[in-house]
Amino acid sequence: AVRVGAARGAGDLPGMQAAGWVGLLATALPMAVFGVLLFLWPNQIGGLYSNQEDLRAILPSLMVIVALVLVPDGGQVVMAYALRGAGDAWVPTALHLTSYFVVMIPAAWLLAFPLGHGVHGLIEAIALASAFSVSVLMIRFWLIGRARN
Repeated sequence: AVRVGAARGAGDLPGMQAAGWVGLLATALPMAVFGVLLFLWPNQIGGLYSNQEDLRAILPSLMVIVALVLVPDGGQVVMAYALRGAGDAWVPTALHLTSYFVVMIPAAWLLAFPLGHGVHGLIEAIALASAFSVSVLMIRFWLIGRARN
């Protein structure tokens, strides 16, 4: 947000766009590394969270889903702040509300209950909402840069 805002304030629109996309990449790469680690060692990492055998039994499968959430979840935060740095505050807020109230909550209910995924469905809904959120925020950031050029 700071780099995007500084470039915007200087009238450097290509620099504003570059700062946002570089910020996204700088977040996505380490999140992807952490995701791979979670994917490769779900038992070991999941086991760090609890000593309860019943919980430890389902944690590895949840860790695999969480591994898939890391990149879009980190990316949606970066894109929201890049948009705020670009002077766009209300649309990212509305997109977050849409992502987490309109997409995630109904998806969580559908996945957890009618489709029978249980607790896995809740995590799957977070993944779905985060993927939706980062997608629409990226589109918004691209459109703002395109409109100002």
